Amino acid sequence: MAEKYKLEPSAKKDIKESVIYYEERKEGLGGEFIDEVNLKIQEIAEKPEKYPLFHKEARKASLKRFPFNSIYAIKDAFISIIGVWHKSRDPNQLEKESMMNKYCK
Repeated sequence: MAEKYKLEPSAKKDIKESVIYYEERKEGLGGEFIDEVNLKIQEIAEKPEKYPLFHKEARKASLKRFPFNSIYAIKDAFISIIGVWHKSRDPNQLEKESMMNKYCK
């Protein structure tokens, strides 16, 4: 089981953009989004192989309340959280993302 994880810059950017979006819609909603992302990351850290593979070595774990997936890869017992992507994003476009190619060969 993986013991460590890192929130990659791409994931931090995804989260920041989503927090801004939700906070503009309703005060406090951005904080609720962060709370849910943090809960999902803890679940991933506890049981990283629980969630399905969806692209090469990348796995996705759906958030419960918000229409997002946490995207991550496990390498040498280390978890890299690659992104937090809206479920509407085109999977074909995701493959072109440089972070996907960096962590999932």
